[in-house]
Amino acid sequence: MSAAIDYLNDRDGLYKELAERSLKHFIKQAWEIVEPAYVFRSNWHIDAISDHLEALRNREIRQLIINIPPRCMKSLAASVFFPSWVWTNEPSAKFVYASYAQTLSVRDSMKMRRIVTSEWFQKNWPIKLETDSNQKIKFENVATGYRIATSVEGIATGEGGDFVACDDPHNVNEAESVAKREGTVTWWDETMSSRLNDPKTGCRFIIMQRVHDRDITGHLLETGGWEHLCLPMEFDPKRKCIIETTGFEDPRKEDGELLFEVHVGHKEIDTLKTNMGPYAYAGQYDQNPTPRKGTMLDVDNIDVRAEPSSPIKREVRAWDKAGTEGGGARTAGIRLAILENGKICVTDVVKFQFSAAKREKAIKNIAVMDGKKIRIYIEQEGGSGGKESAEGTISNLAGFKAYHEPPRGDKEVRAEPLAIQLDVSNVEVLARDWTAEYIDELRKFPVGKFKDQVDATSLALKKVTDNTGRVHVG
Repeated sequence: MSAAIDYLNDRDGLYKELAERSLKHFIKQAWEIVEPAYVFRSNWHIDAISDHLEALRNREIRQLIINIPPRCMKSLAASVFFPSWVWTNEPSAKFVYASYAQTLSVRDSMKMRRIVTSEWFQKNWPIKLETDSNQKIKFENVATGYRIATSVEGIATGEGGDFVACDDPHNVNEAESVAKREGTVTWWDETMSSRLNDPKTGCRFIIMQRVHDRDITGHLLETGGWEHLCLPMEFDPKRKCIIETTGFEDPRKEDGELLFEVHVGHKEIDTLKTNMGPYAYAGQYDQNPTPRKGTMLDVDNIDVRAEPSSPIKREVRAWDKAGTEGGGARTAGIRLAILENGKICVTDVVKFQFSAAKREKAIKNIAVMDGKKIRIYIEQEGGSGGKESAEGTISNLAGFKAYHEPPRGDKEVRAEPLAIQLDVSNVEVLARDWTAEYIDELRKFPVGKFKDQVDATSLALKKVTDNTGRVHVG
């Protein structure tokens, strides 16, 4: 006799009461309806997800982010079982679910509909669906509750809900596209933020795997006001998830302890790391888009020193310019030296978010402080506008040895020589008030929010070496 039959023969109503009170019990009972080919495997992370979704239903939490690896029941828990469970107590509840592709939203919509039309559900909670509003993308019950399945940028004008959710807003294959990623963030901010039927009682939540430092999770955590349930595949004590609102603490103790070992063990993890690479694995599985040892630039090999280890042989300043005051990309100027002993040393870093006029004045002032012996290189962006901007800076630096340089290749290609020098422990950085932030940007490259300091460093390194990588001495 299957578990589903046991629940159907619930003569004393015990199972029904458990399912109504607890989402995790509801999941266990409804499991066979949507996944009859797989045995349900309980685990503490499923309880944690359930508890936080319950807090959302009870309005103890109003905005919730859940980060969890793929294939750990995130979509089933949040997008299938949760709205079905809410209808057992609140059949008038209205849900809007979006994913990066509507096919995914529709898939989970059909699974929810399978639950609420099942014999088990109808016996315990006889909530009928409206026959004239029973579609894959939207179905409604006779108590006016409904579920809408849509996609990023696909929701119709006027549609809203009591619960507005997004399950995997980013396509992992498009996460490196700035336009795609920022378009998704803008869609959430400008469209989904206004889709609550009642802003005073409605709830919003996102459940996803991390794909980039500047994905929706990164953006919203920086904005603030969100509870964050973060469950990495491998436990990192330095990133232990603790949520005061619910009293939750990640129960794992040992560094590297797995999330769901009965389902994904160490052997499978090793295969994933090999097949995916460190960056993809760190984001999607460990919910940390920057791996512990970085993605491309091994900053653990940097020698942070009070002063250079030997006299300076040649020194340059390189600029990566931006022109938005108070936001967006930053202007960064890196002064980099080749030392007598062959080491590369970052001797000064400046960065700011100024308007064009204020930026040019700052660049000129820094040139004066550096002195006329320091050669200055300006990265020239593409197009006629980029050339005019670079030439304008050169004109502003009359009397200094200033040159403009068009970038060749993408940012990662240009940073490869720096990565090589880091790999052989040939880079020093002076210990100054800018050092920690500078190294942090290198650590996160190429997935971090900012890349301007890396771009300027790459240009500076290029200009003190020739095409064979040998150090210029003249």
